[in-house]
Amino acid sequence: MRERVLSVKQANSLIEIEFASPREAEAILSALLPEVKGSKTSRSEMEVEIKGKVLILKISAKDTTALRAIANSYLRWIATTKEINGLVGGKSTNE
Repeated sequence: MRERVLSVKQANSLIEIEFASPREAEAILSALLPEVKGSKTSRSEMEVEIKGKVLILKISAKDTTALRAIANSYLRWIATTKEINGLVGGKSTNE
């Protein structure tokens, strides 16, 4: 019996997150830019852009493990930044 091994050459993801306003999307992008500029590694890279009030994350990784790691990191940073912006602005993000 021959064993088949599946190998993934590359994993890609496109994540679009819509915010309440273009200003909020721009604030999140500004907070992420230092990470984006330094995020290219041997296993993954990230691009981020804004279209109106939509933040677009484009992830390329060598494998699904690296893809999941970078996606989880950015999604956590976005959630934390959104929460902090809500606290500073006097609004709860859980409303």
